[in-house]
Amino acid sequence: MAVIGGRLITELDIIRNSGARERAFVNTLALTNPILQDQIFMPCNGGDSHKEFVLTGLPKVSYFHEGEGIAASKGAFSAMTDITSKVGGRCKLPEDMLKLAAALVDPSNKEGKVQAMSDARSRQAKLFFEAIGQADASTLFYGNNRTDRKKFTGLITRYNDPYAENAENIVSGSPESGHDGNLTGNKFTSLLLVGWHEDWNFGIYPTGVTPFIERDDLGRTTQSTEAIGDRGQAEAKETEYWTEKFTLRRGIMNKDWRQVARGCNIDITKFGDGNPETTTDLINLAINMFYRIYTFEGGKFAWYCNKQLAQAFHFLAKDQANETLTLETVEGRPVTMLLGIPVRPCDSILSTEAPVPDSLQNGEADKGNKVKRFTRRRPFVYTRALP
Repeated sequence: MAVIGGRLITELDIIRNSGARERAFVNTLALTNPILQDQIFMPCNGGDSHKEFVLTGLPKVSYFHEGEGIAASKGAFSAMTDITSKVGGRCKLPEDMLKLAAALVDPSNKEGKVQAMSDARSRQAKLFFEAIGQADASTLFYGNNRTDRKKFTGLITRYNDPYAENAENIVSGSPESGHDGNLTGNKFTSLLLVGWHEDWNFGIYPTGVTPFIERDDLGRTTQSTEAIGDRGQAEAKETEYWTEKFTLRRGIMNKDWRQVARGCNIDITKFGDGNPETTTDLINLAINMFYRIYTFEGGKFAWYCNKQLAQAFHFLAKDQANETLTLETVEGRPVTMLLGIPVRPCDSILSTEAPVPDSLQNGEADKGNKVKRFTRRRPFVYTRALP
C-alpha cells in the first residue's frame, strides 16, 4: 500500500527513497521481519502513544408512520490507546580492529583504506539491524505490556483470551480442542491472517521520528583502562573506540479486531512433512479463519506463520489441481498464495506456544457458563476514526 493522504508509510516507500547503502540496511530489517512487506505506519497523535475512538454500537432506528415522531439516538464510541516501545543497541568498535581491516588494502590506496574501515563498521551495523529486527518481530507477535511495561502488546497476545470480545476470531487448530480437553505441552504454533488498513490495523511511531531504525554515529572516543605492565605494576592504557547507537521506536494499533484472525493450538509435530491428511486439516483451519474476517474490501492482507507451516502449505501448493493453494513468482521468488493471499514465513512465530483453552466449546462442563461468557462481550459493529 502506498502512502495514503501523506500519513501512512511502508517499508517499500523507504527503499524507493533511499540510497544503495540505506536500502541494504532496510532490506536486512525486512528479512528478519517479513511483516514489514505489508504493514503500514502512521505517526502517533499523542506523542509516543496513539488514541482512537472505536464505534461499538450503531444508532437505533425504527419504522414509523407518516407524521409520527422518531426517537433520537446516536452511535456508541469507546476510546482505545496503544503505546510505542523503544528497542536498540550500542556498537563500540576498537579503532585497532578497524585498522586491521584497512591493513588488507594496498598501502598506496588511501581512499580504499578509508572505505575498508567504513565497510567494517557497516558489517557491524547490519548485525545490530538484524538483532533489533528480530526483537521487534518477536514483540509484534508476543509482546505483553501488562507483564513488561517497556514493550507494546503484540497480536498473538491480543488474541489469546477465550473470554474476550475478539474470541470469535480465535480458531482452534486441534481436533482435541472442545472435545476431551486433551491439549497439553508447549508444542503448538499459530497461523495469523491480518488485514492492514488505516481503519483496521497499522503500525504507529512517535511524532517527529521515523518508523525504522535510526543509526546515530557518536564518533570517536578515548577510554582509559588499567592493565598490568611487564613489571607487574598497574599501568594506564588508552584505547580509541568508534561508537554508534541504534534505536527503533514503534508499536501497533489493533483498531478493528474483526480484521485479524488467529488459528491457535496447531500441533507443530504433525506438520512440515507434506502429509496430505494433516495439510488438509491445515487448509480447513485457514478456511475457517478466512470467514471470520469482516471484510476484504480496501485493505492489504497476509498470512503469517513459522517456516514449518509455510513448508506444509508449499507441499500442498505443488498440486496444480489445488485451487485453494497456488504458487506465484514475485520478484523472482516463489510465493505461496492461500485463498489468493500471500503466506509470509516468520521465524519469530514460535513452535513452543502453550495451548489456548477453547472454553466456548468445551462441552457439558461449561454449559452453565456460556451465557455469562457471551454477555461479557461488548457489541462491535464498525470501526472508523472520528474527524
